[in-house]
Amino acid sequence: MKTISKASLKQTGESKFFEEVEILKSLDHPNILRVFEFYQNEKKYYLITEYCSGGNLFNQLKTEKQLPTEQKIAEYMQ
Repeated sequence: MKTISKASLKQTGESKFFEEVEILKSLDHPNILRVFEFYQNEKKYYLITEYCSGGNLFNQLKTEKQLPTEQKIAEYMQ
């Protein structure tokens, strides 16, 4: 499950977010994270996605001292 604060979307616009969620829900491809359900409450949005055991790329990149090569990112994604 991915949790997104509604306040964080005020700058970028919620309409784009909803559009992306609908697109992701309709896709079924082995290289794209699958979104199964979408919920919200007063403060947050919740996306129910397929499980990915490796963590997310952003957190991995934060641990690097410099931007990794394309080859290294491909290894992370694999």
